[in-house]
Amino acid sequence: MSTSKDRMRRQRSAARQRRLDNTWVFDMETDPFDNVACTYVQPFCVVFFNHRHGAIRLWKEPEQSDDDFKARIMEVFDEIKYPSTFYAHNGGKFDWMLLIKYIRGSIMRKGSSLMSARAGADEQHEIRDSLHIFPSKLATFDKQKIEYSNMSKENREAHKREILDYCESDCVNLLELVKDFIEKNGNCISIGQAANKEIRKTCVYSRLSEHFDGVIRGVDTNYYHKDTYGRPNGKGYVFGGRVECLQGRGVFYGGSLGDYTLFDVNSMYPDVMAHCQHPIGGVDTFHQRKDISDATCFVHLRCRNHGALLQHAVVNGMLATTADIAHGDFRTTIHEYRVAVACDLISDVEIISTIDCDKQTDFSAFVIPAYIRRAELKVLLSAHEKSDPCYSENPEYRRLNLEALMIKLFLNNAYGKFVQNPRNFHREWWLDENDPAPEEDCTYTRYPMIGMKHWRKKKDLWDDERTDPDTGRKIPGSYRLRGPRDQLRFHNSATGASITGAARAKLLYALYHAVDPLYCDTDSIICRSLGNSREVPAGLEPYAVRIHGSELGCWKPEKVFPKVEIAGKKLYCYTDKDLKATIRSKGAAGLLPGDFPRLLRDEKVRTIAKGVTIMLDGSQIYQERWITATANDGPSLLRRRIDECHNLHHGRPLAISA
Repeated sequence: MSTSKDRMRRQRSAARQRRLDNTWVFDMETDPFDNVACTYVQPFCVVFFNHRHGAIRLWKEPEQSDDDFKARIMEVFDEIKYPSTFYAHNGGKFDWMLLIKYIRGSIMRKGSSLMSARAGADEQHEIRDSLHIFPSKLATFDKQKIEYSNMSKENREAHKREILDYCESDCVNLLELVKDFIEKNGNCISIGQAANKEIRKTCVYSRLSEHFDGVIRGVDTNYYHKDTYGRPNGKGYVFGGRVECLQGRGVFYGGSLGDYTLFDVNSMYPDVMAHCQHPIGGVDTFHQRKDISDATCFVHLRCRNHGALLQHAVVNGMLATTADIAHGDFRTTIHEYRVAVACDLISDVEIISTIDCDKQTDFSAFVIPAYIRRAELKVLLSAHEKSDPCYSENPEYRRLNLEALMIKLFLNNAYGKFVQNPRNFHREWWLDENDPAPEEDCTYTRYPMIGMKHWRKKKDLWDDERTDPDTGRKIPGSYRLRGPRDQLRFHNSATGASITGAARAKLLYALYHAVDPLYCDTDSIICRSLGNSREVPAGLEPYAVRIHGSELGCWKPEKVFPKVEIAGKKLYCYTDKDLKATIRSKGAAGLLPGDFPRLLRDEKVRTIAKGVTIMLDGSQIYQERWITATANDGPSLLRRRIDECHNLHHGRPLAISA
């Protein structure tokens, strides 16, 4: 006899199959980017693809205008009668934005990226950005190669078939990724959401998240406080990864003391999720104390800081995260506090208060099995690569490779959901000029270029005194209470603050035991060597320096080079023995190796993005930036302390720079 659980299981299975059957992918080819002439780009080739219906291929004929071709693209949405979901890779910043004039109704954006919107007759279809479920380049999985000069206006007609086949190939590969994600995770809009669901299934805990509307509850990280509203790095215990130019700016050479090596950690955040204890539970599990106990998660202290603890401060006129505050009040995690005390990186300590949590756990039940499975997959993939000359076309190889990729992305994106602020996800609408506001408390901006009005729901209002609708009592200092259909769900920010703190503690412990450390970034260090010849103190085992090929949490050498030029955070260039230069410059695409001597002379370097940025009004710009060196002229507090301790106790050499 069929039970209610069996019926529910069949219903869920049928719903998932309908979702798969009604999933399409979308890709377009556009005019080549030209950041010299700064010309507009427009689509000339579009492919829709579905596993049941195959490909719908559109080509812009010479006599068609750009608007006519875009109108034809939108007609395809109208021709598909059953409600469907359409995915485009990086569509939220590019593909869908090129069609912004034709999008109607409600949309959801995160930052500048469109996550979800409506399209088609009666807005029956949903369009999404697949980059949120596969946050990597499509080439990471599979991508056909093509000569991009064939897409220029003068060449494309002669290569029409090749370009259409290339575009369809991208769609086939993308649909394989999307279908795999939906089969395993249902209708999740992002990989972080899917990973959080998996954590709930595998880890035993009590109330990992709850509604935080009304009075601010839980551990007071000030993450949602009115004074730091909209600034994720406001005062409190929530910090990001540690990035530091330890020896300051300059050109550093290997020489007789040995070349420099870039070390990084195998899955830093999954490692500390698995091997460290983190707070969970609701507001009733947190307690403020005056001293440190076995249950302490966060510490508010006053001390002399030797580069161990971070603080939010104004640096060069901007709010920044820095470890170069020598004395003051610091809010930190117990992980960083333990390492700082063990390595003698703080002194004159006065504990102001601590926050204890009765319920703590690790996430090893989520991390360890997944990491073991990924290691098994690597062995199987390696066997295919050795035995099969055409392994990349083998269906079994593709399946195993996709599983390995998704496990890596799941593990690396699991922690961020805990500190995510849902107020950063805006409820917005694209409507015609004459359409009224869809809800109360909305503001709008007119964009005549596309003939639309962009309605945005007002941000939450802070009430210094709000009345509780049930009791009539005044509630001091809180956000207005939202209605049930508009309720926000906050995850436990204390959990995320603890995870990121544990990662910084592991990095700090490795930095202290490194020889001539020059630079660090979240899970990597540039130094001459890593090592710790002494025994690891009790309680610091999760942060210990272990160097081994593939084990979770072990450090491994990635690159060896005799020369590195450091101009600032996420702004450096290293040159290997073959004189090949590699640039790392976040937000400064277009830099050349020859630009670094200029940066180190305090000259400004102008860069223009290679790709176009599409604005909400439909306009296009090639972003121009002026890059300057941001690193200090000399060593940081931490580097000076490391040199002092190592020279006194270990006889290790100081850095040599030129």
